[in-house]
Amino acid sequence: MIYMRGQAADYDHWRQLGLTGWGWDDVVPLFRRSEDYYGGADAMHGAGGPLKVNRQRLSWPILDAFRDAAEQCGVPKKADFNRGDNFGSALFDVNQHGGLRWSAARGFCGR
Repeated sequence: MIYMRGQAADYDHWRQLGLTGWGWDDVVPLFRRSEDYYGGADAMHGAGGPLKVNRQRLSWPILDAFRDAAEQCGVPKKADFNRGDNFGSALFDVNQHGGLRWSAARGFCGR
C-alpha cells in the first residue's frame, strides 16, 4: 500500500538506455493524471485521478525519534518522497481511502 514512484535518475537512465518515453519528465504527467493526491494538484501531483494517494495515518513517537536521529546523522527529513529525489526519511504516502487499501484494480477498474 506504499505509494512510491522511485528516483528521477532511474527513469532518466532508462531513457538513456533507449527506452523512449521513460524519462522522469515523460512519466510525471502520467503519474499526475492517475493520482487523486490528498494535498491537491501541483507541479508534481494530480487530483481527481482514479488512484487514491493519502497521507500515512500511522503515527508512533519512535518513528519521529528515528527520523530525528537520522537527521543528526546527515539523512534529511523529506516531506514527499515522490518528487524525484527520495533520499531522506519520511512517512510514506499510501494507496488507501477511508482506512482501506485502494488498489490499482479498484481505482482503474472499479473492483
